Amino acid sequence: KVGALQIANPAWSQLGPMVVAHQAELTLRYRDLFAARGGRPLTVQALQAEGLQLQLERQADGRASWQFGADPAAAPDPGGASINGVHFESLMVRDGRLKLIDAPTAVTLDGQFAYLPDAWQNQPGWTAQAKGRYRDAPLVLQARTGAVLPGIDALSPSVVPVMFEGSAGRARLKFDGQ
Repeated sequence: KVGALQIANPAWSQLGPMVVAHQAELTLRYRDLFAARGGRPLTVQALQAEGLQLQLERQADGRASWQFGADPAAAPDPGGASINGVHFESLMVRDGRLKLIDAPTAVTLDGQFAYLPDAWQNQPGWTAQAKGRYRDAPLVLQARTGAVLPGIDALSPSVVPVMFEGSAGRARLKFDGQ
């Protein structure tokens, strides 16, 4: 449990810290740390935070701030440790912020997300909104789910209500269902 946690972006990134968490509680198991050292995704048993700010960036050459371990473009180091992604069993954030710059897809996003006790018909779940650009077109996204999504919370039901709306320029997508 920490009052504040900060993880820097790589030196090449134009953004500030990759992760800033406030009033955060992180739960890890030793077996998951050992499995991650062996090349499997790191399983985080639980992360709860009052505030979580993410600033993620991927450059045109494929380098991404969220890649851990050796540079994927470099020759493999058989003795080197590398984390192959992160999986959350339980993730609860009261006030989340996201800034994403993804050069290969020409997407930039500024968004907010939160796990709220009344996100969907007075039930707990996630809400998210983001605005940005896809190539030269304005991009607007909004999502809401009535439960923690399966795969993020191991105790979630397998069917959850989901609402998603998105637009990029004149293209529109809307889904409201399960």
